[in-house]
Amino acid sequence: MQAIAGLALGLPGHLSSDSVVQLYEARTLQFISFQPPSMSLLLRIFDSWLPGAALFVVADQLLLTASFLLLFLRRDIRLRTPAALFALVAVANPVLLAYTGIVWKDVLMAHLVAFGYACLYTARARADLGRAVFVFAALACLALGASLRQHALILAIPGAVYAAFIVAQGRGLRWSLGIAFCATVIGTSIAIVAYADAVGVGETIPRMATGLRSLAYFDLAGIAANGGSIPDPAIAAQVNATQVPSYTPLRNDPLPVPAAGSPLWRVETSDLLRVWTRAAAESPQAYLAHRIAHFWSLVWQSGTAPLCGAIHTGIVPSVYVPSLGRDIVPELGLHGRDDRRDRLIAWFLSRFASTPLFNHVFWLIVMAVAGGTLLGKDGSAPLVLLAISAFAFALGYSVIGISCEFRYLYILPVTASILVFAAALAPRRP
Repeated sequence: MQAIAGLALGLPGHLSSDSVVQLYEARTLQFISFQPPSMSLLLRIFDSWLPGAALFVVADQLLLTASFLLLFLRRDIRLRTPAALFALVAVANPVLLAYTGIVWKDVLMAHLVAFGYACLYTARARADLGRAVFVFAALACLALGASLRQHALILAIPGAVYAAFIVAQGRGLRWSLGIAFCATVIGTSIAIVAYADAVGVGETIPRMATGLRSLAYFDLAGIAANGGSIPDPAIAAQVNATQVPSYTPLRNDPLPVPAAGSPLWRVETSDLLRVWTRAAAESPQAYLAHRIAHFWSLVWQSGTAPLCGAIHTGIVPSVYVPSLGRDIVPELGLHGRDDRRDRLIAWFLSRFASTPLFNHVFWLIVMAVAGGTLLGKDGSAPLVLLAISAFAFALGYSVIGISCEFRYLYILPVTASILVFAAALAPRRP
């Protein structure tokens, strides 16, 4: 029923501006964003089978459904009614139902990671051949999930190490295999980027440099806005004059793009990074005030603050790309969509926007409680490890976050739901 509801709400896919850009990259192999190319390459495969994003939504839903199914298959045969009700509530999480149909890499990443750890949870209870199959599936999903976000290795590496401990005996062999599995996960991300660069057409965007510059601009504006100093006088003057008036700790988008020829525009990336790190080191209070304010907006305000964008339905009517000088929606054969169903879904979700369901602090608490409960369950280590990894992943945004959108930490409601479901159904330790 959860899968049917998710597909009914999601198909043929809800596309935001980012989704449209990645679909454009999928069809043209012209990578016009600095995001990891994995999402676009996957969309290219699905789009070649069935134009559009419908198969992507189906894959999202299958991963989530399979995760719950694997946990259900290891349920306690003495299942009681209260536990079954808790499990039902976890599966019917409105956030999961609504987000599965949105074509975002954060959704796919969360479902891949959840399925990967569910496979590890299942592998531990299987014999040699079955164990190997589930471990291989886990590594494949974790490796692919790690390629979708810049710091998603935090989610994948612990699972890769744990996989080695499942399949090998002896400390030396386990750690050797763990290193090999980790190298496989990291190598997959590197290989995907290399492949995208090899097949890409047009000018290649320096993804790492572009991402670091966006982060540096945001942090420099935050430092200056909080009374800190910037060591380069020319950059300091520009930041105070043009960036600070538009600064908000919620996200970097309101900041104006540095004008051509300006100090921020012409400074080399390596020099900009030195200015950035010196400013943070010389004005630690200002830097911390900026970073704490941003991280708090992500975990506490992402469901309610107007700039955070917790809900998306339909298809955006236009996406103008400055580097191309045109709107790319028409050439993709898309049309803006905001039909009655989209409005109904948006209205329904807006009823939950100010509730704990769209508050990541709530999901962190649920994760902690469910994880503690799982400690008394048989074979719970992979799921507890998932919770720890998701928490560490969330902490990563305290340093690299540039937007407070709810989707950035969608891994938290997914993990919390998985843990509640498992805690309700899993057998106790013998």
